[in-house]
Amino acid sequence: MSVTFVRILACLLLWGTSLDARPQTPACSSAASNAFYTGPFLGPENRIAAQDFYRDYYCSEQFRSSRYPAGFVTIFGSSTIVENNTKGTPEVNLANNLVYADVMAFASEWTRKKSRFPIMTGAGPGLMEAGSRGAAAAGGPSIGFTTYYFQGNPANAFHRYRDTDQIVTDGLVFSSVAVRESEMFRHSAAMVIAPGGSGTGWEIFQILETIKSQQLRGVPIYLVGNAYFHWRRFDDFLDDMHARGTIDKTVLMKNVIRVERAVDVVPLLEAALRSSAPTDR
Repeated sequence: MSVTFVRILACLLLWGTSLDARPQTPACSSAASNAFYTGPFLGPENRIAAQDFYRDYYCSEQFRSSRYPAGFVTIFGSSTIVENNTKGTPEVNLANNLVYADVMAFASEWTRKKSRFPIMTGAGPGLMEAGSRGAAAAGGPSIGFTTYYFQGNPANAFHRYRDTDQIVTDGLVFSSVAVRESEMFRHSAAMVIAPGGSGTGWEIFQILETIKSQQLRGVPIYLVGNAYFHWRRFDDFLDDMHARGTIDKTVLMKNVIRVERAVDVVPLLEAALRSSAPTDR
């Protein structure tokens, strides 16, 4: 069990067995017109009280069960791979431009199919923006699970395209980044992982390890993007750990399907989810 999950569980248990006995049912209020719930900004994670963790979890469960009981197709990816990239070499910029356009096309095509598994992103910029834009352009819903980054105004927590266009139609703003991450994983019927940096890497290894250790139900996972430009260092890292005996790569990656073009995930995802039924996660 991960340290984060242990810490949160311990807090909830301690709170539940305190002199107050049982937590009161929280109010899932929102300070944003396009969010089901916005938790208050409470600063760093290690300052958040047990009741605030509980409220985040409770409101997330209420959101999914009341509006989207089947769960989501969740897109993870870089916040800095944008629509028109200029920071890398011409070849890298082109590869990044293509993956942004492709993630947007995937989200749009999937949404047009009116699946009971809507697109969800972390509601941020970059490839999250691409997914949110694609879903919103196709008529939504475009779901965002986010938290507070660099500012504490819940009404502005969902990223807007070019700072003006609202591209997230529904979702949650969590007080806790740890709860936000765990709920993204738990509520995913499938995951599409696009290239990213340390944040996306953190999510990848959390997902793979919790599924491997049977702490999270296995779901289809699609790793999208060019193998050379986007994934060769990741593959080198896996190969190094495998060679040193610290992981079994075949076990760790058994739920992962490699697909260069995100839009090519659509028929694979349809087949994988065709017989799926809404379940508690």
